[in-house]
Amino acid sequence: MRYRTDDGLEFTDLTEINILQLQKLPSVTDNSDLWDWLEFIRTDNEEVLNMLQERSPEMRKAVGFLKELSADERTRMLAESRENARRDEASRIKGAVLGSLFSVVKNAKDMGMDTDSIIKLTGLTREEIEQPKKRS
Repeated sequence: MRYRTDDGLEFTDLTEINILQLQKLPSVTDNSDLWDWLEFIRTDNEEVLNMLQERSPEMRKAVGFLKELSADERTRMLAESRENARRDEASRIKGAVLGSLFSVVKNAKDMGMDTDSIIKLTGLTREEIEQPKKRS
């Protein structure tokens, strides 16, 4: 865990950013997944894409999806709609799970359970456990 040096507060939502310079990618593969993905991002050559899709199931799926999106406007719109629906469903599920966890938190507090035990029970942070108080 990392802390701010000034006040000792914990950073809970750290983000890591990696910068990949495609122009520095070697022209010859080193047989790594990273090289394959960088070549996939860099290339617009149909032959290279065909070669990449033979290397792994993940690459085959990515190349297939890219070709599908490149097909025509209607196909792109359908793929975008499908992706939006997938994200919406994931968001609904996450909301339902959090709602259930907040019900568990309320019940645990009503039973007199201490905050540290609730954290262990639910996996929520102290801040998330305190949120229901703000909603009431």
